[in-house]
Amino acid sequence: MKKIKFAIIGSGTIGGGVVDLFVSNIDIVKKKTGINFELSLVVDLDDSKLEKPKNYGIKVSKNYKDAIKSDVDIIVELVGGIDFAWNLYNEAILNGKHFVTANKALIADRIYQMFKLARENKKYIGFEASVAGGIPIIKTIKESLLANKIECIEGIINGTTNYILTKMHKEKISFKEALLTAQKLGFAEADPTLDINGTDAASKIAILAAISSNQNIGLKDVYVEGINDIEFIDIKEAEDLGYVIKLIAMFKIDENNNIEIRVNPTLVSLSNPLANINNEYNAVLVAGDFVGKTMYYGRGAGARPTASAVFSDIIDIGNKIAFNKEYNPNLLFIDEENKVKSHEEIYSKYYLRLITEDKVGILAKIAKVMGDNNISISSLIQRDIYKKDGVVPLVFTTHIALEKDFFKAIELIKGFNFVKEIVYYRIID
Repeated sequence: MKKIKFAIIGSGTIGGGVVDLFVSNIDIVKKKTGINFELSLVVDLDDSKLEKPKNYGIKVSKNYKDAIKSDVDIIVELVGGIDFAWNLYNEAILNGKHFVTANKALIADRIYQMFKLARENKKYIGFEASVAGGIPIIKTIKESLLANKIECIEGIINGTTNYILTKMHKEKISFKEALLTAQKLGFAEADPTLDINGTDAASKIAILAAISSNQNIGLKDVYVEGINDIEFIDIKEAEDLGYVIKLIAMFKIDENNNIEIRVNPTLVSLSNPLANINNEYNAVLVAGDFVGKTMYYGRGAGARPTASAVFSDIIDIGNKIAFNKEYNPNLLFIDEENKVKSHEEIYSKYYLRLITEDKVGILAKIAKVMGDNNISISSLIQRDIYKKDGVVPLVFTTHIALEKDFFKAIELIKGFNFVKEIVYYRIID
């Protein structure tokens, strides 16, 4: 039986999950692949994180160079961050190792350089676990939908924010209360900044966009808005209008290969399947020119789902090595440049809530500003029940408008002294 050796660098939550999967299911893997996978070494600086592999009889070390110098075929990086991971990647590839990672920050920051170095050295990279945990979305795009032009991806790809928004919607509680609950249950980190400000989802959609378009797209190219400032009044208004607020990551590409890519809180129509994705679950809608719309759903994080994704890459690369498949550099090719549009060039429908003084003529002034900037109002609701201290909320929805025009109108409306607050979100049906 063919033998493939691998080493794990980083034995935290995910690394420990991969060790558990290896010990539990290695006989199943052998039977299905005809390959004897051997976990030769687990590396971590923290002695406590090495107890699990030691108890399983797996060799451990505190020095990652022991893995680089060994005869393993695959290095599995599960440390996170960019600087050390990038250094490890270079050492691994230049020392003849293939590379598997769950590190979305690394991939979203260095995908072009990583692919280039791998091609030059005829090595493979596996990064399925970097997006949406146990959902095999990267493999689906790179393999199952390979013959399609991917035209659009819309997804809920951050479980923390989805849990928070679900709690706010279902239990009618504030953002702060929902976040505290998420932290108590382990769905949110002690410092949830990268989740709630949209950075985590932005890294993931950048990766999906890069492999879908074969363009050099990274985190820096994604327009990002988080859920930090969401108020319950907007959750309620959205519900009354037939929508639910979700943090949506979106990628679109037009006939000229110009790309729209963004992450922002969005009013999602209740008729859209993404509206029904709740709690910590993730879902990704992918539209291809021939396959049409397809949807992928599952747990987006956690030790076991992510370990499953990591091991799928180990198996995939191991299969290529064991059966001497000729190296195909096209599997890791993207262009050096990209054609990402400014967010001001996109078109969208919008939800707009104003807190204004309750006086005659105010509505006419706001409507004129919007009309002068090519924004057509679809609906208007004035909530007298929320009237307090002489101010009242006005809620508008618009037809499709150019974002540049919408932002110009917002700035003009802010200039009215009778406007006390402005909140806006995009809408997808």
